[in-house]
Amino acid sequence: MKPSLLIVAFLFLLAGCEHDLTVFPYEAFPISEDFSSIADPRARWKAYNLRDYIIEQEPLCFCGLSGKHQVVVRENKVVSAANLQTKSSVPVDYFRTIDEIFDWLDVAKLQNPAVLEVEYHPRFGYPTKIRYDESFNRVDEELTLYMRSLRKIHP
Repeated sequence: MKPSLLIVAFLFLLAGCEHDLTVFPYEAFPISEDFSSIADPRARWKAYNLRDYIIEQEPLCFCGLSGKHQVVVRENKVVSAANLQTKSSVPVDYFRTIDEIFDWLDVAKLQNPAVLEVEYHPRFGYPTKIRYDESFNRVDEELTLYMRSLRKIHP
């Protein structure tokens, strides 16, 4: 896979229309477990075994998608997403689960990009900030992704 396609594959940039969104019908719960003693971020994330959760994702890129989005994951699949400012739904193909983002990072590392910087949540292990730039010689293929506000939902 060409490195420039990594971003496209990551975001699955599809044209789509937005729809009115009222409210996500999920009640979020705090996560009581604490596996922050596990050093490896991916292993730490896996220890929680979360398959049903809500997380905020904010991509910064030349990809036609902007702003903070609430992403709902059920059975480890993205089932809905909405722009938090406009309250409009966004096609779920724009977003990935945390497990899919870890997989994407594995592929991105192999491509030897000009920039790949990742910061991880100290307790949960998921990436909180990803900076990716395939090449300093190309423009508009950079990506920064922020993730925050993880909450568990019941299956």
